[in-house]
Amino acid sequence: MYVGYGLLHRWNHSRTNAQELLTVLPFDSAGQDERTVALILGLSETIAAKLAESAGQDFQLISAREVREQGVTTAEQAWKEFGSDLVLEGNAHRVGDQIRVNCSLVDSKTHRQLTARTITAGTNDVLELEDRVANEIISLLASDRGIRSHVPTILKDKSTPEAYASYLRGRGYLSEYQKPESIALAIAELKNAISLNPEYPNSYAALGEAYLSGYEQTNRSSEWVRQAQVNCEKSLVARETAEGHICMGNLYNLTGKYDLAVQEFQRALQIDSTSEDGIRGEADAYMRLNNPAAAEAAYKKAISLRPSYWGVYSRLGVFYYGQMRYQDAVTQFKRVIELAPFNYRGYSNLGAMYVAQGKYAEALDSLNKSIEIRPNLEAFNNLGNAYFQLRRFSDAADAFQRGLNLDDTDWLLWGNLGDSLFWSRTRRSEATAAYEKAIVRAQQKLEVNPKDATVLAFLADYEAMNGNPPKAIEEIDRALALAPSDGEVRLRAAIIFNQLGDAERCLASLERAVSLGYSTQVIRDTPDFDRLHSNPRFQAIAHLR
Repeated sequence: MYVGYGLLHRWNHSRTNAQELLTVLPFDSAGQDERTVALILGLSETIAAKLAESAGQDFQLISAREVREQGVTTAEQAWKEFGSDLVLEGNAHRVGDQIRVNCSLVDSKTHRQLTARTITAGTNDVLELEDRVANEIISLLASDRGIRSHVPTILKDKSTPEAYASYLRGRGYLSEYQKPESIALAIAELKNAISLNPEYPNSYAALGEAYLSGYEQTNRSSEWVRQAQVNCEKSLVARETAEGHICMGNLYNLTGKYDLAVQEFQRALQIDSTSEDGIRGEADAYMRLNNPAAAEAAYKKAISLRPSYWGVYSRLGVFYYGQMRYQDAVTQFKRVIELAPFNYRGYSNLGAMYVAQGKYAEALDSLNKSIEIRPNLEAFNNLGNAYFQLRRFSDAADAFQRGLNLDDTDWLLWGNLGDSLFWSRTRRSEATAAYEKAIVRAQQKLEVNPKDATVLAFLADYEAMNGNPPKAIEEIDRALALAPSDGEVRLRAAIIFNQLGDAERCLASLERAVSLGYSTQVIRDTPDFDRLHSNPRFQAIAHLR
């Protein structure tokens, strides 16, 4: 069982302070040409970033990245996904040599427009347009909510209007990074921005991120990683910025150089202590360095900065899950549901925690609520795990297959499907094909990051189940060397050694998993260990006596 993060009845919001949560939606640019659409998308992102910097004690802002990742485009979605109080909606259109931006502040729960403004500026100076739109948005907030804030200025001394417009278009294309053609267009625009003004650091940082996205999304060659590093470094040479250090940190996290990643994210946070990308990257790097105390501190810092936003609690909950601190994770995911009761991730991850605790009936209730809100891969995966532990293997296989119908590239779902087929009475012959697909997809993940101990451990499990003992032993030994204190890795090792008939190493691995906090209930209910139920040592491990 593995939590997917990812993250009905009306519940009341419960806030610990008076801060309001604001979501800035991508500006609508329907009917415009492709380059203008990209420019407006980029403008939406940079305005949101400026507002995030200006947020004080009165409001918090959902980052443009999270709005994009969750596919939120309406006020209703912002309320359901994020628990937002306010939404800034806008549309932008180019007319001749001018761009007109209409923006309005909306109450996300009632959909009532509170106030609105129109801003017009020449297309030859998007720097001025960006400042004016950001100032007008702050003015909207001040007039309707009494919010006092300021708008930070961008690096105007190192940018020019034409180059900055190209930079914005690059950012706009990059916001749709899941499309290979968008990454190519982003790279072209950012290269043009650099040719027009080679002194602007953020163009290099964005280009570095574009190469990293291209490498991750399209399985490009390692040359893309090299190009990413070249441009991240050039960004820092042009001027030391948080964006440049985050670019380097993301590069190092992707390539397994976690100690260097920590250094980069820490420097980014020295420059911008509120950078969500910096805090998130730092926490991820610490986790991979097996420094959970430092990772927990980073996640808690994110909560202190944005206590009204569910996402920071969800990340802390996922962290606690990885540490086998299941009840602590339950607390965090319940907080997610309180803040965003229509968000499917809170229910899915809460359900996963109940599976980990052996509370399968509660898990089924929570996971079905998640799917009722929105059918999603994580909930189907966790639902399958609940059925698997209940020995309802046919129902488990059905849940995993429903998840694969949403995304058939997921290595974990293929592996879990293989397990449910293997243990079913009538479909074991189908397990081999599922394991083979899981192996191929897990190997692709390891090509990007060969130090991912979790993927290595599951891959070893699939190799063992598919009749390849030497490969299984080689991979689980690597995983154990990388993450000796990871309970999930220890459980996978126990399954592998049990499958290969090595009872001594299996029991030793189970003892270590339990000492790290792994659920004895789950161990007891896992069918792989049925043959050990009469073993006194196993009975002591699983509390069978």
